[in-house]
Amino acid sequence: MFQAEKPGADCGERAPRWCSINLGVILCAECAGIHRKLGTHISFVQSLSLDSLKDEWVQQLLSRGNAAGAERFEAALPQSWTKPEALSTGGDRIDARSGYHLEQYIRAKYEHQLFAKAGGQVSESPFSHRFRVLLRRRGAEPFGLAPSKPGLRHGSLRLRADPAPGSPAEQWNVAQSNPALRLRQGDSLVRVNGVGSGPEGGSEALKQLQRESQVLLEVERFRPPEFLSYAWLVPASYLLFNPAKLSTSSSLLEKHRGREKELFLQICSKYASQPEDWEDVLQLLAMAPGSDRNAAMISKARAKLSQCQQGEELQLLEALCRHLAQGPSMVAEGSSEDGVAWTPYAWPQLVLQLDYSGGTLGLLHDRAALQSGMVIAARLSLAHGCTRCL
Repeated sequence: MFQAEKPGADCGERAPRWCSINLGVILCAECAGIHRKLGTHISFVQSLSLDSLKDEWVQQLLSRGNAAGAERFEAALPQSWTKPEALSTGGDRIDARSGYHLEQYIRAKYEHQLFAKAGGQVSESPFSHRFRVLLRRRGAEPFGLAPSKPGLRHGSLRLRADPAPGSPAEQWNVAQSNPALRLRQGDSLVRVNGVGSGPEGGSEALKQLQRESQVLLEVERFRPPEFLSYAWLVPASYLLFNPAKLSTSSSLLEKHRGREKELFLQICSKYASQPEDWEDVLQLLAMAPGSDRNAAMISKARAKLSQCQQGEELQLLEALCRHLAQGPSMVAEGSSEDGVAWTPYAWPQLVLQLDYSGGTLGLLHDRAALQSGMVIAARLSLAHGCTRCL
């Protein structure tokens, strides 16, 4: 009745004997076992021969089927992809790695819906967005990804170029209708097959790219800021040097509120050890939109960088930040340009005209920020009975 002699929906095995009721597809025994791991909210698995199927379930299977499932869940499947194949009747595989790759594929297809027409989900944050990519290759064929060599010293897998033409990564891009899901220069691979990049796990994540025929990537892409701020530079520098710390950026910014510049310089001092690292930091400063004056200052800093003795780079960066902070596009600590929408990572600048009569200003501020950066970082709303604003 269900044309069970046809290939299964996921691995192509003949004579499948299982099904997913809510997905409307026919499965082999091994794929059915993986579908059970997804949970019934994603795939409700039943046996075609052992279970008693309700009439409405039967109608659902008949109205959908594997062809409809492929149209829905494989619309963005790269042309180079071939489904994992069962090596013998019953779905037995040669080794555990093949079974692992099959589970990766099924999770990518149904749980994350990476191959659906609309593409996978994009996870947004105030400073970046993250998405998943599943790549597969034949034999020793390269994936077409080129991590930045300076970044590899820190375990950072940041792409120094767009995917190579004709590579699995480039074919992935071609299949994606959503540009936000296409790999490109500057993207950071924060996880490869679940292994995090960074100083601790970067070498193992790189090995996954080198030896595995299939990799699930978690990709982080930084959004260029509307204006340059130290609060943006903090997570940007973590993504550059230690992506594993990126998730702590929000709490660190809250802890160092009013002292974002100090935090940014500390991160650079800790991780930047080679001229190429400092060049990457200057590239961060150049990412933000700014005036020709800012571009000229960054260009001069690049020229001076090659002449710096070891240990002088931080002084150069601090001086550059001080000059940029005097320009119209650099946002000082704990503030943003007038008219810029407020976010938790960029505080709006409030300019008050005061009717001064000897009373207190009424702003509870961070004294450390005032002493170190001449910035009033207000902690609370105006105190009761404060000086009246005109």
